[in-house]
Amino acid sequence: MSERSAPPDAVLCIRCGGPVTHDARGGGLRCASCGARSAPPPGPGAVPRHELFPALAQAARGGLRDVAPMAQTVACNQCGAVTATDHHATLCPFCGGALVTAEPSDGHLPDAVAPFSVEEDAAAALISRWLAGRWFAPSDLHRAAQRDRLQGVYLPYWSLSLRGTAEYTGERGDAHYRSEPRVGPYGRLSYHQIRHVRWRRKSGQVHAELRDHLVPASTSLPNATLEGLAPWPAGHLVPFAAEHLHGFLAERYRIDLSAAYALAKDQLGRELTSAARRDLGGDEQRVQRLTPSYQDGTFRLVLLPLWSTAFSYRGRIYRVAVNGQTGRLHGTRPWSRAKLGALAAAVALLAGLAAFWLWGRRPAPPPEPTTDPPP
Repeated sequence: MSERSAPPDAVLCIRCGGPVTHDARGGGLRCASCGARSAPPPGPGAVPRHELFPALAQAARGGLRDVAPMAQTVACNQCGAVTATDHHATLCPFCGGALVTAEPSDGHLPDAVAPFSVEEDAAAALISRWLAGRWFAPSDLHRAAQRDRLQGVYLPYWSLSLRGTAEYTGERGDAHYRSEPRVGPYGRLSYHQIRHVRWRRKSGQVHAELRDHLVPASTSLPNATLEGLAPWPAGHLVPFAAEHLHGFLAERYRIDLSAAYALAKDQLGRELTSAARRDLGGDEQRVQRLTPSYQDGTFRLVLLPLWSTAFSYRGRIYRVAVNGQTGRLHGTRPWSRAKLGALAAAVALLAGLAAFWLWGRRPAPPPEPTTDPPP
């Protein structure tokens, strides 16, 4: 790894003056130069929850706090990701583009952070093993995915809790079978069990709840990557402290609270529909009207850790990311046309040899009868 320079406001080691980063193993801070460790950052206690609906009204009027006023704000000139950092960073962890200084923007201050549990060396080893296991990747892929591009990033997520109640009207279908005659070929009469559904109307009320439902607040990584990195253990959250960000990037959220609430509401609406189907019972259900209402909403803005690297290969960007808590990996990689072509040729050769072998084992045709000429 290239040595990181520390800005004037960064936390420095009291022993050697070098920059410190979060220690995934011990939970405190560790000097990147001499390895000295210090106590973990203090926390004020339980992670706070905020009332959702007053915050939505406040967000509509503006006046939210800055995400990280103590950190430098940088933006990627390629994918547009905006991150806060307290160390010198030049490459975007999401696409490998150049980072440039950006103006800070107002936003909600993070409420909680999940500290790294997977250290950088362990994440690098996971990525190396993953790359080595890609049989049909180009041979020079390791050189393209350089080791010193691996960066620790805190990704923003909205954690929402919400209760829903819905009045519904629908129909319950109960299946039954009747034996009915059928005339088959040649006029033969046979009996078949025919399924029928008897429908009756029903209405009722159902309830559903989302508890700490995570909605990504970032658009820098594809949904397939975010889903591949899940799940994120919710029990590892600690109250936000700026010390956790030392030596890492922390992306600012680009999906605001209103958009996150809309996504959570859609998810809760689907769960209410499923609850209505269960309440209808029977063999089939028709939900004709569903009137939901939502209450008891709370939210938190949390930062979740990942190790990310991005590299360019023949003009295309590929990403590999590791969940900083569980070590779960998701990545994209190029395919080697030469190796795929060699595989196709090998399969064709084996198919030809198998056909030749089967042809050689075919039974010999019987001899043709001969007719002797009369004497």
